[in-house]
Amino acid sequence: GTWIMIVDADEVVTAGLAAEIRAAISDPGDIEGYEICRRPWAFGKPIEHGGWYPDYQVRLFRKEKYRVNHAEVHGGFRVEGKTRRLSGIVEHYTYDTVYDYLARMNEYTSLEVSGKLASRPNQSVSRGKLLLSPVSHFWQMYVVRKGYRDGFHGFILALLDATYALALYSKVWEYRSALQAGRALPPITNAQLNLIKRIS
Repeated sequence: GTWIMIVDADEVVTAGLAAEIRAAISDPGDIEGYEICRRPWAFGKPIEHGGWYPDYQVRLFRKEKYRVNHAEVHGGFRVEGKTRRLSGIVEHYTYDTVYDYLARMNEYTSLEVSGKLASRPNQSVSRGKLLLSPVSHFWQMYVVRKGYRDGFHGFILALLDATYALALYSKVWEYRSALQAGRALPPITNAQLNLIKRIS
């Protein structure tokens, strides 16, 4: 085909979006790609605040016009040429349970260490950073980005986001400490984590 549509295993294209896609690619004009909005769900409820929604991503594009943005976690796509946004949504069933969130948090925070070290290879993590980053993350998600409007779900997600920040910077500290001491380095790439999964 001429067009590629990216849909993850935990996503569902709504009927309205499907109809809109068919119409869009039947007469695209000079449009090379489309941004599509994902509506995330967490713990059985759609989340519409806290910076989670709307979440627009380039997901539909001509197959000869896209490029991949490589990253250890949460990579994406870009289009060479004109894009526009569709109004329909993809339902993104992000986290079914808190267990699911924590399990993926452990993996994602390890993978994000490589990105942190790539952008700031000499970054050190102080006690203040470990204490204040979680507080800042909670404040941003729950208050500034109005996560409180999602009720108790929003409160739990803001707390979990604070925990995510604590885990991430603790792992940056761990990696830097191991590097300086000449000890075995913790895993921070998909290849390393997949090796651990295969062994276990």
